[in-house]
Amino acid sequence: MFILIDGVKYILKNPNSEDDLEKIVEKNYKYIFGDNSFYFNFKRKVKSKSGIGSIPDGYLIIFNNIPEWYILEVELASHPLYDHIIPQLTKFNRAIEEISTKKSLIDMFYDEIKTDLVLEASIKNKIGSGEIYKFISDLISVKPKIIIVINERTSELDEVTRDIRGDIKILEFKIFRRECISEEVDAYLFNSVIDFKNIEKPPIPPVEPPEQGGTTPSKMKIESDTYKIRNSYDILVNTAEWLIKKGKLKKENCPIVSGHKRNLVNINPIHRNGGNFRASKRLSNGLFIETHYSTESCKTNARKLLGRCGYFENILELKD
Repeated sequence: MFILIDGVKYILKNPNSEDDLEKIVEKNYKYIFGDNSFYFNFKRKVKSKSGIGSIPDGYLIIFNNIPEWYILEVELASHPLYDHIIPQLTKFNRAIEEISTKKSLIDMFYDEIKTDLVLEASIKNKIGSGEIYKFISDLISVKPKIIIVINERTSELDEVTRDIRGDIKILEFKIFRRECISEEVDAYLFNSVIDFKNIEKPPIPPVEPPEQGGTTPSKMKIESDTYKIRNSYDILVNTAEWLIKKGKLKKENCPIVSGHKRNLVNINPIHRNGGNFRASKRLSNGLFIETHYSTESCKTNARKLLGRCGYFENILELKD
């Protein structure tokens, strides 16, 4: 088998080992699983109190409509799949049923994130807060999905997956090497296992009036610009429009999140959990902002929005 690219042949090449395939997947995970994915490679045994457990080949956190976590099992089709896959995944499934094991996993994710400043900043941006430990705890409370990475999908693999509990996806990952040159130039062919368009969305909740609470100020000031306030949501809208005028709030910034399930500003009026904005306002540049908040939450989110766009939160002044 080969593929042809601009008249040049790339010949199918089997990986030398599972480690080789695993390293290729780890190096290219953003291309395989998307820009909203984060790869973790702990290489530490996850086990129950009785010692039952295994060492997954990798972990993923993917921020789709709803954040999800995955475990990765990397295999070669030439290996005895029943002997490799079933014991590994069965032991892992048994181990994560215990609270102590989940606590250990939470600590592993948290420590990994906190020791990498770039990763920590990226995760905070995705969840919209600094509450990383709570986010990881909530995430791990849900059973992970499983991705089996293999260089060739076989009938034996399909039989194996029927004997494993859980939501299993198979990623067939083929390596092709350029023909007749001294240096090694590879091309990769793989199927997409993450469906970014057709994720089942929860029912759209009925529109409710915004929460009450707090006194609505009559004026607001951002640096030298002053705005009148008629409704609490004006605090958010005026702040967003000021940032648009400054060239700081653009499509490229979106989504700007608020909490674990909601978006504050997005290209479309849709939250991270797939639900529609309850009280969306369309901004002058076509973006949408959620305004279904109490007065105090409007103030808080307006300041957070300034902070996420590179300004000090205290430049927003509110007057009764």
